[in-house]
Amino acid sequence: MRTSRVICFAVSVIAAFAAACADAPTLPSATITSLTITGTPPVVGATAQYSASVVLASTGEVQNVTSLATWAVANTSTATVSKAGVVTGVAAGSTTLTVTYSGTTVSQQLTIP
Repeated sequence: MRTSRVICFAVSVIAAFAAACADAPTLPSATITSLTITGTPPVVGATAQYSASVVLASTGEVQNVTSLATWAVANTSTATVSKAGVVTGVAAGSTTLTVTYSGTTVSQQLTIP
């Protein structure tokens, strides 16, 4: 009887964990045709949310991959970027903002006024 309860408990824990993981973001399995960055540069001392989107080759569907992408800036003396795509203006000047997703990389000039 005790063994049955332990097994039932273990199965319940595994089922709950699996259900929680099912809601976690995943990479689309389809090939992407484009990756784009959108956002407006912040002024010094402010932040701005940037986003990254892909177009799936098989359906043409646009998916927001902001939280799944890797973000970087070339010059952290001018701006920084978080893992979530939030850009912070550090000093006036220009740098390159780069986003990578599923093997595709796109860069754009970022000018902090």
